[in-house]
Amino acid sequence: MSEAEETPSAKEKRYPSRDRSATKRYAPYSIKPTKSRHPTYYPPGDSEAQSTAQSPFADDQVSSLTPTPTLNRSSSPSKTIRIRDLQYTEPSILFCSSEQFRRDFNCLPPQKVMDVQKSIRDAIGCQAVIPINVKGDLESMLLSIGANLPHPSSYQYDHFYSITEANKMLQTVIKLKAKSQELIATDEVNYADGVARKILKMICKRSEFQGQVSLWNMTTMPIQPVHICLSDWNKSPIHKRIDYVLGVQFSSDQNMVMKAAFKRLPQDERSINQTLSKTVSRWGVFMAVEVKKLYAGADPRVQLATWFAADVKKKQHHQWDLSTPGIGLEFDGDTVRAYIAFWDMKSSNLVMLGPERLGDFATEVDIFKLFHVLMAIARWGQTTFKSDLEKNVLGPLGILASKEDNEPGENS
Repeated sequence: MSEAEETPSAKEKRYPSRDRSATKRYAPYSIKPTKSRHPTYYPPGDSEAQSTAQSPFADDQVSSLTPTPTLNRSSSPSKTIRIRDLQYTEPSILFCSSEQFRRDFNCLPPQKVMDVQKSIRDAIGCQAVIPINVKGDLESMLLSIGANLPHPSSYQYDHFYSITEANKMLQTVIKLKAKSQELIATDEVNYADGVARKILKMICKRSEFQGQVSLWNMTTMPIQPVHICLSDWNKSPIHKRIDYVLGVQFSSDQNMVMKAAFKRLPQDERSINQTLSKTVSRWGVFMAVEVKKLYAGADPRVQLATWFAADVKKKQHHQWDLSTPGIGLEFDGDTVRAYIAFWDMKSSNLVMLGPERLGDFATEVDIFKLFHVLMAIARWGQTTFKSDLEKNVLGPLGILASKEDNEPGENS
């Protein structure tokens, strides 16, 4: 597979059928009028994280959700939902910091969540983020524009990059710095394509990830389950899609197993993730990305939450293990934050733990730092996340694929 985003076929661009059978298989999330069964959560303020990590969106701020099945994300919405409303959905969705989770649930997050959180925080705290190969060219460029030089500790003396690869990274970083300043005042689509997509593609182009990690544009790809409902008395579906995902590739043998298993499943269940696109259905999606223009007033957390809620619903439907977390990335202008999404078994809530401030595009050094953190997340996706999916998702599919035609479980 190429690292570039795949364009789905015209058939895949159409919304999936919302027939009665599909509705029965995936019950819509509906806001309950009953009293919440857990504490109310307000915007994260984790004292362990940097103070600048806090989301700029107030808890009661309205986020727009488009109520009609249209592919035009810029259309004017007529339905709205607030972050605090998500605690009444099914599954219930909570945004909280690590400190709030420990205080209100009197326990630590699951070990898998703490492990990936530690990987992210270690990468954030790392000083050595610039390949030593580009030291001369970078400092010459910075001196020519009167900018400050990086501290000597910013260079990676113990990481080997080929001269060609390091130079490509430097050129991309320089272009990203210019593009970020140029596009920050333009519309959201241009910023997503010119800045967010390009730094994510840098990951896919690294030699250690080529052919193994890919970036996909999700703005036109069908998702199942696809909607939530705002209340029991209003069942109008609220379609919400994210901008990009990063996913890991499986071996050819594993792909053959998935193909065989999918033949025994209904058409709208032939995927190991939340999308029905044939080009992405057999990729392990470990990161979801939502881009919002600075000061646009729309909260990217709503889309990230609904994406991971769909993941929970799908895994519950198939009785797959729910212990593997996922990463949600929000680009709020030129600032990038991450949430760790996981299913809390004790409270039966989808928890969005964070935010962790990953970095920004203020300077060339800042972009190198941000890229370093994103690389750490990609390594987690390629190793721990992929291993979990091989056991908890591909394992059950392998059993399904091996069933004889006359055994129960076949559903064509």
